[in-house]
Amino acid sequence: MPALLRVDALEAGYGDLLAVRAVSLEVYAGEIVALIGSNGAGKTTTLRTIGGLLRLRRGVIELDGARIDGLSAAQIVARGVAHVPEGRQLFPTMTVQENLELGARTPESRRRRTETIAEVFRLFPRLEERRRQLAGTLSGGEQQMCAIGRALAARPRLLLLDEPSLGLAPVAWPRSTAAASPSCWSSRTCCALSGCPIAPMCSKMGPFRSPAPLASSLPTKASGERTSADSWKGGLDGAPQ
Repeated sequence: MPALLRVDALEAGYGDLLAVRAVSLEVYAGEIVALIGSNGAGKTTTLRTIGGLLRLRRGVIELDGARIDGLSAAQIVARGVAHVPEGRQLFPTMTVQENLELGARTPESRRRRTETIAEVFRLFPRLEERRRQLAGTLSGGEQQMCAIGRALAARPRLLLLDEPSLGLAPVAWPRSTAAASPSCWSSRTCCALSGCPIAPMCSKMGPFRSPAPLASSLPTKASGERTSADSWKGGLDGAPQ
């Protein structure tokens, strides 16, 4: 079975700054892949480049066998990639319902918007309770649920989660990262950046160094807390280069 997402020798940065180089990975349908590493290692830059928010300087990005590097972010969303950015980036003066509806902008997601938003509410019942509340007045955990729900409203094949547990109390992790669970969205692929809270759910974990290669095979199998810790250490030894 071919990979849903294939990244080969990705290189990207900001201005004259090289943020990541030689990043290669493959994500298959139904997998959850965690990219872990220290602050500044390039995890966010990698996801922003895959999602079309940053220009690819070198390398190849393919979705289902077709190249998507060079497409705009809107075109990449239309191909089935949704990105939940770090810090949530909601529209604070709009309601929860309006934020979710903004996620359903592709032809398919507009056609099935009512059905999809109902699925989001089943996944995050708290959002249904808050559907008429301004997004800026939600708690941190509720805002994360809303950001994930907005991405799911696009009915993506590939979901990119950037630091889904950032700023949340540990008690809020399970609900806010529920969208990464295969039991909730079995046909979706989730590429999650925050390795620790969701490590037991991950198919693979890849340690980042800055700016150094990520092994293309991502061989580490997440089987519990020990594996997560070992993988994290593997990404930090000798970094940055």
